[in-house]
Amino acid sequence: MAIVIDNFLDMEACALLLKEFPLLEEGVTRKLPTVHVPLELEKRMQEVLKNPLTGSKGDGQAGQQIEPLSITDHDPRVPFVARIATGSVPMHRDCFNPFDAAETCFINGYVAVLYLAGTGSFVIDAGCGEQAIDILPGRFIAWPNGVCNHRLDAPSESEVRAMLGPVAIDADGFMQRAHDVWSTHPGYIGYCQNQAKEAEERGDERGVRQALGNIGIPAVAGQLLKEYEERHKSKVCLTLSLTSSADGFVLIGSGISGERLVSMEIAEPANVTYGAVSTALRQEFSKVSGGAVPTFVLPDATLLGEAYDDVSMQELFNLPAGTGAAGSQLST
Repeated sequence: MAIVIDNFLDMEACALLLKEFPLLEEGVTRKLPTVHVPLELEKRMQEVLKNPLTGSKGDGQAGQQIEPLSITDHDPRVPFVARIATGSVPMHRDCFNPFDAAETCFINGYVAVLYLAGTGSFVIDAGCGEQAIDILPGRFIAWPNGVCNHRLDAPSESEVRAMLGPVAIDADGFMQRAHDVWSTHPGYIGYCQNQAKEAEERGDERGVRQALGNIGIPAVAGQLLKEYEERHKSKVCLTLSLTSSADGFVLIGSGISGERLVSMEIAEPANVTYGAVSTALRQEFSKVSGGAVPTFVLPDATLLGEAYDDVSMQELFNLPAGTGAAGSQLST
């Protein structure tokens, strides 16, 4: 089903091309840069796409071996579309124009990608069973997009994959970028917006940026992120600290300059969860802040979200077992 060709580029060439790729900022899962590649490399990829039946039908673990292409400083260069990404990608098909996604205008011919870095499994399904192809630097993969879906199974959400493509030959015979329908479809954009909204409601800024960064249309993602930042120009982040007192402990919420903005007494830290504490602190803070909803961090800048709701204050601040006075009352 798929065409798999190993050593399309030698390892030194892969390393040189990787220097042109941008970095992924925190919370961003993909970028679509344009890099400059040797003209001979563009011709080699275009030849396989225009004559796919002459390629090797790989079994997913071993492709056709060809003479690896090397790069020199004197090679003529041409612009070429590329992608850098992290995380897994669900089953989908590709299209030429991301705005065609609403009409599901799938590319009928072969789509190809040349991996320069990263690991994972490229999975193709034409309805008669899945074909899994290992991702390797220098490995070229092409598949008949019109008759099969494909996905990417990543070993982790943080490892970066860098590639040339995906590309395909358009109706005029030119090689063009292929876009993921799933990341640009209005339904998926709405899903990302809902994820961002939920993350915003729980004070998870990283979650907001990651959800919006998954939208495949940069202009849409950028506008939504700008709107989010406008809403949070005056966002308040309180640093929590715990100090001992005559009756147990006092939890203090401090502002960015170290000023004490809110506090509460905790008699028995082992019997009080962060979830209960954060609810009480927000109620108290709203009384003095005009209704602003704060986020909380530990002194080491750990952002405290819903994942910490069931964690006791003793665990949160690494207090010795048995610390505190009798009782479990909160007092603000």
